[in-house]
Amino acid sequence: MMIADVMLVPIVPGNFELDALEDELVPLIKEIQASRGDNPLPIYAYLNMAEPNKFSSDNLDTRKSIESFPELQFLDLNVVRRKAIAAASTTGLSVREMKVKDFKAVKEIDALIAALFN
Repeated sequence: MMIADVMLVPIVPGNFELDALEDELVPLIKEIQASRGDNPLPIYAYLNMAEPNKFSSDNLDTRKSIESFPELQFLDLNVVRRKAIAAASTTGLSVREMKVKDFKAVKEIDALIAALFN
């Protein structure tokens, strides 16, 4: 985090993950940002392994909690728990590189990349 250009924080909807974010990661972020001084690290958070229904209570509650942390910039997108993403990562590929493509997974990952680089 001291030499990174950007930090991406994928957050699974759920209380356990939010507790870890509040108790462990946010204090570490504050410490790193203080050490970086005039060169703050851009930190983006998004819902990862989210429920397929964008408006599920777990997704909405987690999103609301993430937005309450000023240390994080929330990206308004969900990457849903998909078998294609797990299968791609275990082979060292992106979902776009898989022979059999899950177009929903490709669209979600493309949205994440676009949010970071556009």
